[in-house]
Amino acid sequence: LGSCPATMEAAKAADAYGLCPGYDIEQADAEQAYVQADLKGPTTWVSLPPEARPPEWKGMKRPVCPLVKALYGHPDSGTFWEETCDNHCKEQGFSPIKDWPSCYFHHELRLFLVIYVDDFKLAGPKGNLAEGWRLLRTKSLVTGEKGLDIEEPAPIGRYLGCLHEVTELKLPSGVTARCMTYNMQDFLESCVDRYIDLADKQGYTMKLKKADTPFIAEDQGMSLQGQPNGEGEAVQCPWCFGDFSVTAALKQKAKEHINTEAKRAAKDWKSKKGNGEAKKGKEEKTEAVPDPNQKLQVIAAKVLMKILYAARMARFDLLRAVCHLACFISKWTEECDRKLHRLVSYIKHTKHFRMVGWIGDAPEIILPHLYADADFAGCTSTQRSTNGHHLCIRGPNSCFPLRGGSRRQGSVACSTPEAEIVAAYTALKDAGLPAISLWEALLDAYRKRAGIMSPVQLQFHKDNQAMIQVMKSGRNPTMRHMGRTHRVSIAWLHERFAENDVALFYEETYRQAADIYTKAFDNVDKWRQACWLIGIVDPMALLGQIKQQDEEDKIKAEAAKLKELPPTQDPIPVTQAAAEKQEAIPPCCGGNVLLYQKHDLVPP
Repeated sequence: LGSCPATMEAAKAADAYGLCPGYDIEQADAEQAYVQADLKGPTTWVSLPPEARPPEWKGMKRPVCPLVKALYGHPDSGTFWEETCDNHCKEQGFSPIKDWPSCYFHHELRLFLVIYVDDFKLAGPKGNLAEGWRLLRTKSLVTGEKGLDIEEPAPIGRYLGCLHEVTELKLPSGVTARCMTYNMQDFLESCVDRYIDLADKQGYTMKLKKADTPFIAEDQGMSLQGQPNGEGEAVQCPWCFGDFSVTAALKQKAKEHINTEAKRAAKDWKSKKGNGEAKKGKEEKTEAVPDPNQKLQVIAAKVLMKILYAARMARFDLLRAVCHLACFISKWTEECDRKLHRLVSYIKHTKHFRMVGWIGDAPEIILPHLYADADFAGCTSTQRSTNGHHLCIRGPNSCFPLRGGSRRQGSVACSTPEAEIVAAYTALKDAGLPAISLWEALLDAYRKRAGIMSPVQLQFHKDNQAMIQVMKSGRNPTMRHMGRTHRVSIAWLHERFAENDVALFYEETYRQAADIYTKAFDNVDKWRQACWLIGIVDPMALLGQIKQQDEEDKIKAEAAKLKELPPTQDPIPVTQAAAEKQEAIPPCCGGNVLLYQKHDLVPP
């Protein structure tokens, strides 16, 4: 019960590390992982099936024997397997990374090892990978036990249900970077199929039309707090001077009367004794009648939790829509039906989208970047804000997404700076500080070797200047309530940003990568731009961008060649008709050659 496998973020960090120039990534599975570990603790007795019993047990009635190995199904098998892996890895020179379970770094070989139960991922210099796998298989010199039984390693492929595709990408700077593409198209197709099948069992036939964004329009004017209280005649309260609809007032009075009568009837019912009516009433149970407008509530959890895995693994653009709907599983409404249907429609028509990341720099140059953002009262039901954060690795020629997060705040914020402070606190605590520990372990040796003595610094991006000033000064007398409402300490944030391992920057809103996790986009152009900021792209659009860039490079190369040509002594004569038809443009090669816009006008 104490096992703690590696996280998705750790697996992506290994991918980013293995894409550095001269590095590679390999994976392998442990064969029958759990039974490689001994079962410890209290003795466990098991009953063998008849076909597995030895001949001398014949005639015994349900014989039992002690369980020696950590068999699958035992609640502590995962713990003992993880302990066996941990002891063997440390003995072979793999040092555990602080605060990152099941993650190890071999300082001599510069290898980064990530273990998720029985899936091993190893990243580092190409020439050292074979030695790293050999060490994992080597017999223990301390206990004398054999090494881990691991299959032959293979290049990175399908890992945790996601297909990893490694390619090369030419950047506008001219550098050729190695690119990782995360492909979960098959899994997303199964998500759509599950939604359609479950809805069909409920008697609903779903037609999924094309959707450019996963959101429907969310109007604050139609929320419970923003919509008019009623229509028609109104009465004014003599105490608060608020205007209220007569219809609404009568309905509230009727509701109070019904509640009073119900309480009185319940009291009378409890007072009845001896006639058997109370006992009979207790045994009878009334079934809850489902609201006919809430068609998809019974299938919402099954659909959303399946989509959530794909969203966390390879489709960060789905996080806000999924996490927002997950908050309403127990209080589903008709609007939630429409939101879920729109989300699945978007998935169906964007299942071919990929999350991409590339590394084109040496390890000593790249740094972790954290973007944090929040909307203001974006939830139309609760008026609460939503936190969003995006963690990635960046460099002059590198951009690799590691983690995305979207979470509704626990209390209503009174202003935008207050919501932004809460978002910064959540992002720094959950993603930023743990990332520093990981990348310090991976990059410190490279930075010292390159003469960079400063520690690995987290680049923190915020697009709210008021929040940045509060973090720099550490004083905010107008928000002294935040410690009680949001449980956020401004003094703690001020101390963290004052340290050398975190640098706070102002980021333009149009470049804020965390914006996609906070609000519901209904503008297609803004949504596509937000997707590009976090590495979610349409492969065809990406190929179009690469093709366009190649054509621009060719034009620049041809122009450079023309500049290198010696200028001509005499201008090339042209026909009078050609001169009348087309207007000459200034020469680009430095000579007296007249260039024309039409290729068919050739000088005689």
